[in-house]
Amino acid sequence: MFAFAIAAVATWMCTATRAAWADGQHGDAVEPLLTRIELTYSAPPECASRAEVTRAIARRIEPGWLTRADSRRFAAVIVRADSATYSGRLDVEHAGRVHTRKISGSTCGEVTAALAVFVAIALDPVTADDAEDRHRSPPPVSSDDEPLSSAPGPPPEKVAAAPRPPSLPSSRPPGARRTTTPGERSRWTWSSTVSLTYLRVPEAAVGARVSAQLARNVTTSRLSPALRASWGFADFATLPDRAGRVAFRFETAQLAACMVVDFAPMPLTLTPCAGADVGTLASTARDLPRGTHVEGRWVAAHAFTRAAWSLLPWLALELEVGALVPLERSLYALSQPPRVAYRAPSVLFSSSVGLGVQAHFP
Repeated sequence: MFAFAIAAVATWMCTATRAAWADGQHGDAVEPLLTRIELTYSAPPECASRAEVTRAIARRIEPGWLTRADSRRFAAVIVRADSATYSGRLDVEHAGRVHTRKISGSTCGEVTAALAVFVAIALDPVTADDAEDRHRSPPPVSSDDEPLSSAPGPPPEKVAAAPRPPSLPSSRPPGARRTTTPGERSRWTWSSTVSLTYLRVPEAAVGARVSAQLARNVTTSRLSPALRASWGFADFATLPDRAGRVAFRFETAQLAACMVVDFAPMPLTLTPCAGADVGTLASTARDLPRGTHVEGRWVAAHAFTRAAWSLLPWLALELEVGALVPLERSLYALSQPPRVAYRAPSVLFSSSVGLGVQAHFP
């Protein structure tokens, strides 16, 4: 059974890695194209660097948006307004006109992420063409176009105004509470992780776990709801009186609801989760004259937080810490004479480290 599970997981990870590699090629293709636009960036030392801002913009645009020449000049400036507020400004200069977007927030990361969104919106050919049509100046009137007569003519007819195109997304800071509208860009993110695990039960238990997560991202928000499922095992042993070594194994599946928090432009996400851990806890006493194997049910509530640092657009290093509360405190005892081999504590602590791959879908 274990070999079958490993084979299934290997097949699944190969498929996810192939999809994630394709997404990584998208990110690699977009970032060099940003050299085609003229972008200046100024910010306090504690804010993101220009390279990090460029990376944040590249994650929000498509390669096809930068295939045509762009004569606009983008100037992004961030200043510290006071001890608790940062202010950001994006000036887009084109044909002698300057269009400005402003934003303020409690952290420099919020303001930087908002400016990256503003640049991405401006680079979208659809919104760029609409904005140019709305702001195009009327042609100048030459001196030869004087009226033929000074007599008052009939009043001009009223012409119905053409409907305005949809407005751009609001400039609220990323992560603020908002209602998602159908016109906003969103995508699904699928990630898969293989981890080494450590549990304090209170003995030290070590093992491995494979997991998958599906999240729904809205590009104008830093919060993404997600669902995470995993399977894994962990082994430990106890040494009860006159029994030798008794080996134990947790073998459980987990299902959890999560919320992914994106700290762009830093390549960091933080994901708090809460769910259930269900499976078996088996014991084997090989050193007794009549070695016994006992398997019992394991059910626990599980809360954990996972941090992921992107090494590549499709690859991340992931760390996790959490706690499990058993809903049934299993007791394993030996007879003749009676003695306890293991009793689950009221709280178990868990941690893990692993590598994850991810892919994005519309």
